[in-house]
Amino acid sequence: MIQTETGLHDCVHVIGTLTRSHIQDLFEDMPGGQLVLDLGRVHRVDAEALSLLARLPGSRCRLVDCPKWLSISIEQELARM
Repeated sequence: MIQTETGLHDCVHVIGTLTRSHIQDLFEDMPGGQLVLDLGRVHRVDAEALSLLARLPGSRCRLVDCPKWLSISIEQELARM
């Protein structure tokens, strides 16, 4: 499930699973500005979403409350690039 808050930045609370298509849909639905992904309640991220998260520029996307396991996975993905 994905919950969205609008305001200065678009904040999306991801609950459960995050897929590449979720991320792409969010950028299509919320063009411009910076997308803030609250990942505090995410339990699974597919490989394609992980790769996309690692490649996203900080100017377009900010991750908040990112679980340690996901931070480590993103760092490992960045190291492979």
